[in-house]
Amino acid sequence: MNLEKLENIGLTKGEIKVYEALLILGESTKTPIANKSGISPGKIYDVLNRLIKKGLVSVIKKENVQNFKAASPSQLKIFVEDKKEKIEQEERIVQDIMPILISKFKEHQKEENAEIYYGWKGLQTIYNEIIEELNKGDIDYAFGATKGENPSKTLDFFSKFNQRRYEKGIKLKIIYNLEDREFARKYLNNKKLDEIRYLELQTPAEINISKRKVVILILSENPLGIVIRSEKVANSFKQYFDKMWEIGK
Repeated sequence: MNLEKLENIGLTKGEIKVYEALLILGESTKTPIANKSGISPGKIYDVLNRLIKKGLVSVIKKENVQNFKAASPSQLKIFVEDKKEKIEQEERIVQDIMPILISKFKEHQKEENAEIYYGWKGLQTIYNEIIEELNKGDIDYAFGATKGENPSKTLDFFSKFNQRRYEKGIKLKIIYNLEDREFARKYLNNKKLDEIRYLELQTPAEINISKRKVVILILSENPLGIVIRSEKVANSFKQYFDKMWEIGK
């Protein structure tokens, strides 16, 4: 059996091995389970107890010896449904306290500062904020746009960002490196919201300008994002953008 995909629903590698062993063994004591799963006897009870808490293993005591049995695979659906319900509860809690959190966050925001974000998760934080701060009809500006060192990852990331942008009605004016023209056309396809021009640039850095901040992106394998929060700086970069837009093809 190949049950590695169960990691995607929250089971550890050890839990998967033990659950798989019990599916093969049926009802069993700890030693055969440890041998079959490859989990050391010293850790087997810990793994079994985690599976019991998740409702995926039951325990039966016979002649003062604990026997374990895998729950029906249909229990996995209940396990996932319980997780979904918990996530929905957490979403409601976050939604309820969001106004307070935002208020406290803004209290300590300086008028001008700079922050550095690492990796694709860091970029996700940056672009989530861009989506949140711009409204329908607002324009996001970018120049020096490139496919980066990992084009497939870049395409996946910005396709998701653009989908959210389209849903909110945010416009984009972007200047792409000319050599990446075909790449840009793969995901910038909304004629009402997207305006694209091209320049013969050879730069790994992309500049994004929104209302009150500038983002400098370096799309390496492990990307880097530098966020400068300053309306003055944003206005200054916007002037550079306007000049390049005039000469773009």
